[in-house]
Amino acid sequence: MFGTDQTLLIRSLNATRLSYFPTYVGLRLMAKQLPSTENSYLRRAVERRLSVGDHWSFRHFEYFKSMGQTSGQEVPEYRSCFAPSPIAAFAEAFVLAQLASMPSFAPPARAYSYLWPKSEWSGSSYEFFAEGYKRRNIEVAAALMRPGTVAVVTDLKGFYPSIRRDSVMKEMGARLRSQNHINSLEPDAVESFYLQLFEVGGGGLPIGPASAHVLGHLALTEVDRDLTCAYGTGYFRYVDDIIVVCDAVNAEATKKRIADCASSQGYVLNTDKSVVMSAEEWDSSVLRLDISGRDDFRRYTQDLAAYLALHPDRGSELGALLSEAGMSIPVQRLTALSTYSRFRYFLGRRKAPGGLPQALGLVFAGNTDFVERAMQLKRDYEQSLHDLLQDRSAKGPELRRWHVQRIRRVVNTLFYLRRFSEWKSNSGVFEAVPELVEQRSLAVALASGNVTPILPFFPRGPAAFSELWSEHGEGTAAVDPATKLTTAALDSLATLSLTGTLPPEAIAVVGEGERVRLLQVIKGRESLARSNPDLSYEDEFEALGLGVTHDAMSTLARTRYAHGEGANLDALSLLSSEYRS
Repeated sequence: MFGTDQTLLIRSLNATRLSYFPTYVGLRLMAKQLPSTENSYLRRAVERRLSVGDHWSFRHFEYFKSMGQTSGQEVPEYRSCFAPSPIAAFAEAFVLAQLASMPSFAPPARAYSYLWPKSEWSGSSYEFFAEGYKRRNIEVAAALMRPGTVAVVTDLKGFYPSIRRDSVMKEMGARLRSQNHINSLEPDAVESFYLQLFEVGGGGLPIGPASAHVLGHLALTEVDRDLTCAYGTGYFRYVDDIIVVCDAVNAEATKKRIADCASSQGYVLNTDKSVVMSAEEWDSSVLRLDISGRDDFRRYTQDLAAYLALHPDRGSELGALLSEAGMSIPVQRLTALSTYSRFRYFLGRRKAPGGLPQALGLVFAGNTDFVERAMQLKRDYEQSLHDLLQDRSAKGPELRRWHVQRIRRVVNTLFYLRRFSEWKSNSGVFEAVPELVEQRSLAVALASGNVTPILPFFPRGPAAFSELWSEHGEGTAAVDPATKLTTAALDSLATLSLTGTLPPEAIAVVGEGERVRLLQVIKGRESLARSNPDLSYEDEFEALGLGVTHDAMSTLARTRYAHGEGANLDALSLLSSEYRS
């Protein structure tokens, strides 16, 4: 079993990899320097710093949200986010572990998002986010089985920026002091850490740090109490998405009740996303599978990882066969995932469709089975995309977003089931569904080998390109020279450089500022002295990387720290995760 440091490192790695990649790499650099015989060195260090109210570093970044219009031109719009420095991310994982052990911080009964992990040795600070989302959807469908009911679906507009610090800190203080639970941190230390987090954003609750989710629960304490009291098990909340299942005749009154409740706590409903859905609409828009049949790409990749665990010597040949068949499946990435114990996989499959026969089938399967299965999946996803694009059934703007989400998920999967060159002759989907701007840019970048189109789409665009190109690209990628780059573009270049997708010499960024400084550090400074010891985010990253070459840093970025670290397929996250907020 891992020690405390290893568990908290894995949690902080999983929390930062998909949000701000430089923090992830900084954590890997930190882990590399830990004594192999010490299991709680970092925990004791951050506990001391927390106890004295020490300063923690956070870094602002811009997370692509959607495209907007400015002076008739389409321009990217971003969420203003903040990333913890590597040591602050570790401290945050430690604080969250302390809160998870306290009964007073149990998640609300009707919340389905960001629940505490089932084990103190879990590799994440929260339960896997998709599980709660799926559970909510199924339970909403069950509630809608009662005749004459509808689902009132809405969410809060600008939720995190509108959170009031005083109300959250008051709720937190009351919970920290409400019990005799023995905890290794004093309430003042926890409050000091979160006060710094609030101060970083300058207003509302900063988006990005893992703690934003549990603090979001605290911010909605009164909303949860009020709506649970009014609607009982007919009330469902996922982050700030609110659903109430009620009698159809009461739908308008229910919408008003939700709006009044939210308003009383300083929140406003997003009327653009408010809709009343019947059981049939919920089933067709939310529960409907992306493709017909029992198989799908996620099940395929899970089985493939288990297969590679059982037959690690077959990975190279299988990768070549899949590539010859026109696939871009990252077999090397799945091989990394396969280092999980095969027995853990089989135990986890006991309740899954297929059960023991499915597990035994993997033992006796061969490479050709997985190639043929992938080719069938490609046909299924191509057919699904065709059918979705041909679907002319009436959809108002409220229901169209679910239709577009399904198309997004199918297109995201096809990035693994098509050759890069196929996107040149299959671009019609982007004309039919203009919302797929992130997917369109990735398709252009993969087909051309030039990363410039994906630079505005931090963090998912460059992560997906790096993952796909590292195994199926020809040579190194290129980038167009630019004299002035946006914050998102500079962070994208940092990710592409850290993963080794772009060589250091390809990044010729001039000027000054924190992001240029970080890029210079990433390009590889083998000096043993910090260039500017100002205790900033960049200074911390530079200190962790002293004497480390660019190649060594890229190797860390492409590998996994331990079994508990996730190995997600990045292209599946391209603006398709409606359950991730």
